[in-house]
Amino acid sequence: MMLADSDRSRRTTVDGVTDAIVLVTDGSTPARNFAERITANGRTGLYVVHADERTTVMSSQERLAYDSDEPVLDPIARLDGDALRVASTLAFAISPTPFGLPSGVKGWIDRTLAPGLAFQLDERTQRMRPGLVHLDRLVGIDVGDSSGDSRGARRIIGRAVRVACRPTIRVRWFGPRRLGAAHDGLCRW
Repeated sequence: MMLADSDRSRRTTVDGVTDAIVLVTDGSTPARNFAERITANGRTGLYVVHADERTTVMSSQERLAYDSDEPVLDPIARLDGDALRVASTLAFAISPTPFGLPSGVKGWIDRTLAPGLAFQLDERTQRMRPGLVHLDRLVGIDVGDSSGDSRGARRIIGRAVRVACRPTIRVRWFGPRRLGAAHDGLCRW
């Protein structure tokens, strides 16, 4: 992934593409197949994160650093954050569990969407200010079978991620019967 400044807009580009997408998968076979299908379609500016390949639990050093000026110690989480800084779309391709998001995706959210990237704390009021205001779209894609319930996953993404974005961000959720539409949307955006 190559990062470069764009002359025609304030947004930085990923591999020369202004409308970059960060696609976070839970690592399940349907989610991996979905990501491979988009990659095979020639979509440039796509940064794919398979959350099951990332460390999901913060170490004690990382937890102490979370409240410091350098909250992300893991170099891979730092790379994911750099890709997210320049993306216009954050998408999650997941197979929801009965309790919401798979643990790998929850861990990725906790370790990557840290202070300085996802939000800033106002020193006087201790209120959170969104840090992902550059994102245009937040997309959830349920790649599981149609018998699963994605309400828990939608709620967690809505609370944990959307609060770090600007209030007018476009949010879209594609159910398991709409994978074709999700694929077309991500390839077109």
